[in-house]
Amino acid sequence: MSSQRSWVRIPDMVPPNHIRHSKHSALALLSHLAASPTPLTTAELAQRTELHRASVYRKLESLVSEGWLEVEGTPHRYSVSWGVPQLGLLALRNRHTHEVVLIRATELARALDAPTWFGFYFGSSGVGLLNDLPILLPAGLSVPPSCVRGGLILLAYQEDAEIERMAHLGLPRFTDRTITEPAGIIAQARKARQLGYAVSNHEYVTGLIKFSVPVFDSKGVVASLSTRCPDSGPTPDMLGIANDIAERASLELGHRAGIRSVIA
Repeated sequence: MSSQRSWVRIPDMVPPNHIRHSKHSALALLSHLAASPTPLTTAELAQRTELHRASVYRKLESLVSEGWLEVEGTPHRYSVSWGVPQLGLLALRNRHTHEVVLIRATELARALDAPTWFGFYFGSSGVGLLNDLPILLPAGLSVPPSCVRGGLILLAYQEDAEIERMAHLGLPRFTDRTITEPAGIIAQARKARQLGYAVSNHEYVTGLIKFSVPVFDSKGVVASLSTRCPDSGPTPDMLGIANDIAERASLELGHRAGIRSVIA
């Protein structure tokens, strides 16, 4: 294909709606601020975290003094400082899983000449191509796993109790095809596990069709690789390439059991 082809364009990203809850107020505040595209006031954070406003204010000011937050305006509006993403980058540097999956996602993007996403059970990133050179797409997107295929294939390999829990959370509707009924979510997860891959049907972004395959380590499913496919679903060749790359990633991460590949 032409070396000038660009795969930078991606669908509009919505702010995360599935923020991990924490009993620790500082982590809850940091999570909401990191997920927000704009700074937030004490009142807004108190409403979102369901914490007492005075307690939220004291904690915010403490985080400002420690350098984790920045503050501006009147009333005060808070946002995370560069220390927060720097902390995440330091953590990623020591995560072998992230390094392996990023390399294999880049390989898949090149092999299929299409943008590729790699996801974990909490959060996702992506790889695009610009003039045949890989570039990172926006990271940190977090949505309910049943709404995106990379998340669904991860959910499919969780314990039954976790699948039930996620199915009954009361998930938001992103498009008219988003499956929100618990029975439907559970059925989709079981189907994905039976097939060994998952295919999107416009559940998260209208017009975006993707398929996803799982990556395993020595303990079980650890990540997913997702890429675009035709409306009719992935071709046998696409599935074969994706499964081969996912299997090699799994072997690098210590998985030794045979990985089921469905090419039909």
